[in-house]
This record gives sequence, C-alpha cells and structure tokens, in this order.
Amino acid sequence: MDLSNYPILQQAASLMREGNRKQATKLLAAFLKSHPQNEQAWHLLSYALDDTNQKIYALKKILQINPENAHVNARLQQLVPEPAKPQKLKVPERDSVPVSPSFRDTPPPRRSSAQ
Repeated sequence: MDLSNYPILQQAASLMREGNRKQATKLLAAFLKSHPQNEQAWHLLSYALDDTNQKIYALKKILQINPENAHVNARLQQLVPEPAKPQKLKVPERDSVPVSPSFRDTPPPRRSSAQ
C-alpha cells in the first residue's frame, strides 16, 4: 500500500507500529472526514480499530470503493460469522402425537344454524 501521497497516512501507520492505535484512529477519522473515498485510509483504520463492528464497517466502506479487493473480502469473511442455517422442522406423524383417550372419544362441537 503506497502511503507516500498522504503524509498523514504515513504518520498513522507509524503510530500503529508504535502500538498507539487509539491516536492513529483519531488521525484517520479526521482524515476520512475530508477524504471519505480514500481506500488506504479505510484500510489502515480497519487495523487500528478494536471494535469488531467498526472494523466490519471500515472493510465494507473499502468494498464500496473497490469491490474487487480480495484481501478485504477475506478479512470480512473472517470477521462476519455465517448465519446459522435453519434446521428442518420435524413434524410428528398424526398417530405419534399423544392424545388423551377421552379427547378422542369426544364428538366435535355442533354448529348452530342461527349463525
């Protein structure tokens, strides 16, 4: 990733290498306010953030800018758990449902003809 066009991105990367991700996050957030389409800034921010949901947001912003970014797609798949597959509902067979004997012998209610 070429950061030479924007010294502020170089500074953010340097802060991250030093372990100061919080300061790098502030710097990148300020930069992105005026450069919201900068893919490199979003990329750096995705590594600077601690919160998984915020990382996912940053990665999705990158994909809006560059949908073909395979590295970001791979990271996103690691961070976003696959939704659970719905299980097939097992419907019991008619005769296997326990019913009290007295209920089986009860005739259905009569409908009145007044309705």
